[in-house]
Amino acid sequence: FVRYINRWDLRKADPSAKVSPPIKPIIFWIDKTVPYKFRAAIREGVLEWNKTFEKVGFSNAIEVRQQPDNAQWDAEDINYNTLRWITASAGFARGPSRVNPTTGQILDADIVFDADFVEFWTSYLGWSATGKAASASAPLDLLGLQDANSQSPFRLGLDGLAACEYTRGMAQQMAFGTMALAAAGKGKGKLGKEEIEKLLFQGIRSLTTHEVGHTLGLRHNFKASTMLTMDELNDLEKTRKVGMASSVMDYLPVNVSPQ
Repeated sequence: FVRYINRWDLRKADPSAKVSPPIKPIIFWIDKTVPYKFRAAIREGVLEWNKTFEKVGFSNAIEVRQQPDNAQWDAEDINYNTLRWITASAGFARGPSRVNPTTGQILDADIVFDADFVEFWTSYLGWSATGKAASASAPLDLLGLQDANSQSPFRLGLDGLAACEYTRGMAQQMAFGTMALAAAGKGKGKLGKEEIEKLLFQGIRSLTTHEVGHTLGLRHNFKASTMLTMDELNDLEKTRKVGMASSVMDYLPVNVSPQ
């Protein structure tokens, strides 16, 4: 049995209006376990979807709220859609949801971030931001990091729709982006802390938008990144206008223009 469409029950408060807020918006709560320094990136990643909903007639279809530190409700409560931060030594992010099996209506969604994915990313960034040649880095250390990440019991149990390897691919893409930026910059081949933090912020925001897409009922779309030609990807005016890909449901690469 395969259901091809799962979706939220969004209805306009004013059916006659071209653009209307929904009767009941989709509310995501940032769990109190999420580190303070990542909350802004996660919030922006979720709210990015409102631009899409406006094109189909909904304003403020999604809201983001912060769970208070003294809140007594649990993130697994079906009455709350949450973005959680856990420590499972697996380095992943997932966007599962609960769905009515007879109608396909999405009832609840809980995006889970495992804290180790940040360590995974920063380890790659650390190796690539030193300005050393790739051959001078420690390939065995990198392989060990990948193996530890991929062989955890949690990850080994995932397959099919539950399998999303965006965190792993993004680690490599961010490392590439770091090296490209360092090579193009004026910092003697090195990338500063501020630039690395900016790249990390953008990566978490992109990851969040991707995982929210899964909770909205979307599957992966690996054709999306073929929207532009290589020449068009280096056209800053074009990419700033239309973006790099036709969907955030691809594993989007880092794009560093030589100009």
